[in-house]
Amino acid sequence: MKNIFTIMHRELMRFFKSPTMMFALLSPGIVLFIVYSLMGGMMHEDNDKAKMREYTVYVVNLDSMPAEIPTIIAAPVTEGGLEHKFAFKAITAGDLDAKKELLKTGGVDLVLVFDVDFMEAIESGAIPLPEVQIFYNPSDSNSYYAFNSVLWPALYMFQETLAPTPFASPIIQVLDEDKAIAGFIAMIIPMMLLMFLALGCVTVTPESIAGEKERGTMATLLVTPTKRGHIAIGKIASLSILAIISAVGAFVGVLASLPKLLGESLLDGRSPFAMYGFTNIALLLCVMVVTVLFIVSIMAAASTFAKNIKEATAIVTPLMFVFGVIGMLTAMVGIPTAFWHYLIPVYNAASCIVAIISLEAVLLNIIITIVSNLVFVVVLVWLLTRLFNNEKIMFAK
Repeated sequence: MKNIFTIMHRELMRFFKSPTMMFALLSPGIVLFIVYSLMGGMMHEDNDKAKMREYTVYVVNLDSMPAEIPTIIAAPVTEGGLEHKFAFKAITAGDLDAKKELLKTGGVDLVLVFDVDFMEAIESGAIPLPEVQIFYNPSDSNSYYAFNSVLWPALYMFQETLAPTPFASPIIQVLDEDKAIAGFIAMIIPMMLLMFLALGCVTVTPESIAGEKERGTMATLLVTPTKRGHIAIGKIASLSILAIISAVGAFVGVLASLPKLLGESLLDGRSPFAMYGFTNIALLLCVMVVTVLFIVSIMAAASTFAKNIKEATAIVTPLMFVFGVIGMLTAMVGIPTAFWHYLIPVYNAASCIVAIISLEAVLLNIIITIVSNLVFVVVLVWLLTRLFNNEKIMFAK
């Protein structure tokens, strides 16, 4: 054990004493923060432009809707300099479910259901109160804006100033708001997160093994009395620590960018951290840690075959893009349910990341992912020790 700790100390000090290497190690988190913050700014700028379009509102019992409501909506033609127009289209009660499904996909902005003879009931003071149901999608910025900034204020003004008696306005979200927002995040984070986790591993792994070969220090290290297995374990342990630091940096970068990425309109004064809670944040961090352990292990084994840093980087860099593609495909395809999916390295991590960010995580699947990845890490460490004992590989020129 003493020899292993000596190797670890040697490796870690080499990185910690180099400002350039430390910056490279922490750069994934910095880049993630900058990229997601800029992405959020551009998306919300686009959303502002989108507010200038015509909003589609389907209405059950359109002939019962007070004529004053469209008038109130149209009165301030612009809000904050942005034009908004509403197109009210009549549907029957039988069409309601189909239009609610369209609301989930962005094909509709709002769906309203007015009681039959709504105005007559208001004027007569009927009991129970006449009602208008409002369906909207909080994860769609146009639907959220149409409801929160235009329709709801118009209904409130109508009730306060024109309606002789109150009416009821049940507000129904077609999706749970937290899950809707989380689903939006899950569409964009996993791909880049996995890529930048791999980038942190690419930063440290080739230099540690192939770099020592290139400088000639590996040959000196291998002829010392220290067992080669201990050298391999010491290197993989130190690389894992460095990769975990990079993963934590990426994790912090993602968390710090969430307010900017989501925007004030979707958050509506809420904290994104409160939305996820300590448990989900801790689970996400655990999955990220075991993922970088696997990535750094497989990259270390692969770079052992290289003779220099350039060759090692050429070998491991494509893996970074493969992991990014896996993250993208997982976000597009959805969260797998069969347990065996969580036995596949990287894919299981991507699935867990999407599930946690979507607020649909299953604890058993996360446990399977963590345990299976750790088993793969142990196998890869064993393979690395075998490679270190191979003279042809370690002394190849």
